[in-house]
Amino acid sequence: MPITPVTRPFPHHRAALTCLFGLSLAAGAEAGSSSWQWQQPWPQGNELRAMTGDAAVRIAVGARGAIVRSTDDALWQTVPAPTTAILNDVAACNGVLVAVGTGGVALRSSDQGASWAAVTTGTAQDLGQIVCGSAGFATVGRTSLLTSADGLTWQAPATGLTPGPSPFFDPQYAGILFADGRYLVEVGQPVFGPLRASILTSSDGQTWDLQDLATPPGFESAVLFLRAMDYGNGTYTLIHNDAILTSPDAQTWTWHGLPRYQGNPSNPVFTLAYGMRFDPVSQQFLGVADLNDPPIPDNPYPLLTRSTDGATWESVLATDAPGLAALHPIGGVVYGRGSAGTIYRREPDGSTVALAGLAQARALGAIIRDGDRLLAAGANRSDAVILASTDGRVWTPDLAAGEATASMQFNALVRSGSRLLAAGNGAFTGGSSPLSPVVIFGKDAGGTWSPAELGATADLYGITGLAATADGTVVATVVAGESTDPLVLHSTDHGATWQRRTIDSGTFLSSVQAAGDHFVAQAATTFGVAATQLYRSSDGLHWTAETMPVPQGGSVLGIAARGNVVVAVLQGPSACSGCSSVRSVVRSDDGSPWTQVAMLDGIERVAAGETGFFASARDGRLFRSDDGTAWSPTQLPSLSLVTGLGQLDDGGMLAITERGHMLIEAATVGDAVFADGFD
Repeated sequence: MPITPVTRPFPHHRAALTCLFGLSLAAGAEAGSSSWQWQQPWPQGNELRAMTGDAAVRIAVGARGAIVRSTDDALWQTVPAPTTAILNDVAACNGVLVAVGTGGVALRSSDQGASWAAVTTGTAQDLGQIVCGSAGFATVGRTSLLTSADGLTWQAPATGLTPGPSPFFDPQYAGILFADGRYLVEVGQPVFGPLRASILTSSDGQTWDLQDLATPPGFESAVLFLRAMDYGNGTYTLIHNDAILTSPDAQTWTWHGLPRYQGNPSNPVFTLAYGMRFDPVSQQFLGVADLNDPPIPDNPYPLLTRSTDGATWESVLATDAPGLAALHPIGGVVYGRGSAGTIYRREPDGSTVALAGLAQARALGAIIRDGDRLLAAGANRSDAVILASTDGRVWTPDLAAGEATASMQFNALVRSGSRLLAAGNGAFTGGSSPLSPVVIFGKDAGGTWSPAELGATADLYGITGLAATADGTVVATVVAGESTDPLVLHSTDHGATWQRRTIDSGTFLSSVQAAGDHFVAQAATTFGVAATQLYRSSDGLHWTAETMPVPQGGSVLGIAARGNVVVAVLQGPSACSGCSSVRSVVRSDDGSPWTQVAMLDGIERVAAGETGFFASARDGRLFRSDDGTAWSPTQLPSLSLVTGLGQLDDGGMLAITERGHMLIEAATVGDAVFADGFD
């Protein structure tokens, strides 16, 4: 079953999956006490780190305690987990499943992953890998090697390793596997300079033999950072940053240089990043690779690879497998694990289908109400998108994909009179200029979206904010090169026509907001200079700097306006001694002096929605406030920054995130139905 490029796109919406698998998708309850439920992607969208299973059941685990399970590949469901730790790996042994993760967490299941209980491992170190062998489970962390016959009771066997003069210099367990009747652990020896490695082997998990890996000529500078390891065709294969090691017996090792990609004239080398596994059906090692310099033009990742001996590799591109991070041969089928909760499966004809973790957008940047509909703007795999929904559950494209939206991403939506405006940026091109053209689309009531004529934009790096006041003035803040004077894109007719106008602020501005009848914006963080001031303007052209209570050495992290109220988030060394992640929230009403109203930990974004203000952190915490004064926390299952909140007709709330997640706050999520038309 050789790897071949994907020859058809994945099913792009739930309706396609329903037709393909006979799938009935009814939303279930999220684990824990959170009132927020996943809507897109289904069944969840946090990163998955590992998979295991057999012909009867498949299990995947990952970030925030994510456990995803299926018995038929048609329906994948989240399983409640008694942890929010990152689960790094999962293994099955004698009818028992064990998942391990950060902080020494271990979860155990004896019913094929339908329910899980926490067990004590005796370590607080992050546990990275777990395997099943002749003596039961074995798992490794940075300096911890633990074994268990049943997944309940864990012990640390003596290995004969000598601790370093300080914890920093202690030997580090890099990875573990069980094959050919033995446990094998690679051990890194940290020193200043290249990492040297040793091999620990054991047949019973209790008595371990240590062998140093002698460095042959030509590999003296090799950095042995372990990427992947497995056994097949009578060969142990260890993939590192700078070398591949193979052995028939775990005693005699042969060193090989990194393979090269055959499909590019510059012939760059690649490393098998995290996904190398041996497939017993095809009798091949299969992998997902990173490319070293020089990169392939336009970065058409991922690179799929195959080898029969672990040393000689063939490679092909698979540009229709976005985010593919690893391959998992399970029960005679090769599954793929994506970087954002996606699970793929290779079909007998070599094509690929996506089974779980699909969303209609890879990023969402803004949401706005348009009559009885909500509009959400962002990007899918290849185009900017604007999606529309009357209930927050069924979404259809409101802007058709085309040449004008290719490689674009919208990050702002505003209304000016009866006209809707969406602004965004182009894709990264890899050159000296980070972005291709900026875009603004407009739509009149009852009309369709069309791009606005913006004039010369080649020197603009991106649109950083869009706002409109009641008199028809619209301002888009931008970032440009050092040789360009500060400017904005400016309209006085509700965004029908635009001009490039120089402004008198003396600095580029960002995150422009409409605060009543005037605009507010923060100084842009450009060329390494942090934003420390707020600016106000009645026309978007003439700006007055306003003193902000920024801590010494700190900056303005973000601003939001609703009515005449402006809220700003400040960060800096003085915000909280010894806890730099705590940010100060300050508030001003119609230009009044700023007042500190809250200290919130870890927030990175603040914005205004239909019902008030919100601030979000990357650990899923969301803070909300009606008027910017008192803030109440809630916990989302998504580990992605919230970029917008919209109110549903049934009283619930919809949250969108920078990774394209959609979550609904309601007692019942309802049917997770996706409309046709997903691009």
